[in-house]
Amino acid sequence: MVSQRMVAGRGFPQAGQPLSAEEGAQLLAEAESDKTLKWEMVLLLGSPEAVAAARLWNKAVWELSLVAMGREMGHDDYLRAYEAAGHKRNAFYECARKDLGVRSGELPFGDGPWLPQNVLAAPPADEGITGSVPGISSSGGL
Repeated sequence: MVSQRMVAGRGFPQAGQPLSAEEGAQLLAEAESDKTLKWEMVLLLGSPEAVAAARLWNKAVWELSLVAMGREMGHDDYLRAYEAAGHKRNAFYECARKDLGVRSGELPFGDGPWLPQNVLAAPPADEGITGSVPGISSSGGL
């Protein structure tokens, strides 16, 4: 969420309130520390499929955080990366829910996206682009 607010501060479309790079850098460091602790729980308790899906999602979010920290990326490319990260998030959630024994069905489509509807990029044409885990359904939104 911090990265999303930081990219809004750089002029990228986001639903969150803009945050300057200076304000965001400290918050991003704190969030990274918190994520590291939670990551250890995923490694300890997650199935191999959940860990693999989490790694794909983590990489996608990390790449978006680089844009927040100043890496150049066009708006269309950012929107595609944002949407792909959302698909990877849902793929991880599907694996984690399976690990936890949740049998209520797949997550509904559209639990995001949080971007204004008029700026959304076209959905990925090739499911392989999203980095989804084979056999796991993924539905959009970060």
